[in-house]
Amino acid sequence: MLASVPVQSFTMEIADLAGHIGAKALELECNIPLADLQIGATALYFHFDIVASNGARFEGIPGLKVREMR
Repeated sequence: MLASVPVQSFTMEIADLAGHIGAKALELECNIPLADLQIGATALYFHFDIVASNGARFEGIPGLKVREMR
């Protein structure tokens, strides 16, 4: 699977986006783990959807499309 999925770099622009998302989430008393912020911000930056077995952990990231893995 890794050979068919491109790896994206975590850039300063994405880090800034993750920081803004995390700060807004904390204002709403929603703590998003750092790894989930990094994944979610990267997906938003590249206009990707997330496929996850537990998509609920990304609920605090507005605009992120999450598909449940079955």
